[in-house]
Amino acid sequence: MADAPVDTADAALDQIEVARAIQAELAKLPLDQKQMLHLAFFEGLSHSQIADRTGLALGTVKSRIRVSLKKMKSKLEIYRGVDQ
Repeated sequence: MADAPVDTADAALDQIEVARAIQAELAKLPLDQKQMLHLAFFEGLSHSQIADRTGLALGTVKSRIRVSLKKMKSKLEIYRGVDQ
């Protein structure tokens, strides 16, 4: 039981570090890719809804989301399993 507070503190610090890394990688993305991720993940829009809102083809929306997630995944791979 004595280790629980330390483990919790370490986990909280790990989560903060991961959140900062995600924010940093988001900031590096081109504006069009960043916009797609914002609409999909922060506004909760479907790909079709994003296409309607932006006037882009559905395939373009899907490609921009896929490319941006792939970029972020490769940059953030070192954090895999940090919060587990």
